[in-house]
Formats: sequence, C-alpha cells, structure tokens
Amino acid sequence: MTKPSTYFRRPTLKAGIPHIEAPESFMAQMLTLRLHLDPMTAENGPLSVLPGSHVPSQQTTEDPIEIHADAGDVLAMRHLLSHCSSLPRDGNTQHRRIIHLEFAPSPSLSVGYEWHSFIQIA
Repeated sequence: MTKPSTYFRRPTLKAGIPHIEAPESFMAQMLTLRLHLDPMTAENGPLSVLPGSHVPSQQTTEDPIEIHADAGDVLAMRHLLSHCSSLPRDGNTQHRRIIHLEFAPSPSLSVGYEWHSFIQIA
C-alpha cells in the first residue's frame, strides 16, 4: 500500500501481507473459485453462505446455509457473497484443504495500490 485512499478502505496487515477493502462496485466484478482438495463436511468446518447477499441492493432475510463438497468439487461464487468458514468440530481430524482463487477485472488498481500477485490469463 503506498498512500491513503477513500476508494479502498480499512488497510490491514495479514500474515505480513497488506490487505485493503475494495468498494462494492469493484468487488461485484470479481469471481471466486474454491477448489476442494478434501471433502468439506459438517465435521471439518464447512463454508456457510447467506443466500442473495451477493446483490448489494437486495436485502435478504434467509438463514445461512452450509455448503458441503466432495474432494474435486469446485464452488464458484461472487466476491460479495457473505460467507464464513466454520471451525471443525471438537475431535475432528479430517483435513479441509482448499485452493482459493480470486479473479479480478483488471491487473491494475487505482490510487497507488497494486496486487500482491497477479497472473494475467490470456
């Protein structure tokens, strides 16, 4: 991060890597893919999502739902979707390894920020 911005907010440092929060207009253009290397079950800490929360103008009154997956499954979701991972249940020894990929509309960011790493896809 090189300078303060009102476009990007809440600068933080996570595991030594700078992070910022982008506005909804930017995040609405992003796509996230989660590649499941292991099954994702109720026991090993599944993902919970709030249906409809990816549409900023839509108020949702639905309850969160748990997403379960088999090894090899791919989950595509909009970056704005309200989501969180649960903790594994006590005594669980199952792995929950996931490759998390985020696709953005542009290799460049505005107002002095840049991606930590960006791979251009033809």
